[in-house]
Amino acid sequence: MSIVMLEKVGPMQIEVHASLVYTHAIFYDFQKEVKHAICTMGVKGLTTKGVVEYDEVIDGLKDRKFLVEYNLENNNTKCACKLFERCGFVCRHIMWVWNGRKVYKIPEAYVLPRWAKKSYMPIVHDENGKVVEDYNEADIKKMEMSKVWSEIYATVGVLDITATVKQMKQLEKMLKQFRENITGPVEPKTKNKEIEDHLGITGSNEINIRLPHKAKNKGSGKR
Repeated sequence: MSIVMLEKVGPMQIEVHASLVYTHAIFYDFQKEVKHAICTMGVKGLTTKGVVEYDEVIDGLKDRKFLVEYNLENNNTKCACKLFERCGFVCRHIMWVWNGRKVYKIPEAYVLPRWAKKSYMPIVHDENGKVVEDYNEADIKKMEMSKVWSEIYATVGVLDITATVKQMKQLEKMLKQFRENITGPVEPKTKNKEIEDHLGITGSNEINIRLPHKAKNKGSGKR
């Protein structure tokens, strides 16, 4: 199996562009794919059908080949490994194909809002406190929610490593208090209540049990 090295300028350019559009959390994962795209990729075959080219890319790290579909008109690219569909950032195989077509910037369609820096941009106010940018309430709420999730992921990520049990309990208590301030106190559910909610019915306190029919023992009847 032959390994084809990428041009140095290609991966470096796409890596720089990724640092400008991706959040820090996803950029580090993207860098790992860049490293493998530079060092372990090769090509076995190329076929063309109209404006679509099909590359058989050899992954030296996994010792497997993956079919990458590339559209010459709009740069739409699909890989059989499905990393983009699963994780939201492009794989080493797609980067290898893009480099061969001199695509050194990540197309906008492949920068999902949940990993984009622009989703975390702060809201700009003037001296009177008025929002300068043209944001509506839904946009503002979406950006604030993105920042909240970012903090949650960052906090949970370090809990097992640095936090003590006491600190975890403090965080749990703080989150519970914050939630109850918004929704009100939540009473714990009993087992019967959970069953009623699951079935969508309400149980009755009155229980009527019918007497069973009298059974005859085997052999007691007349032949």
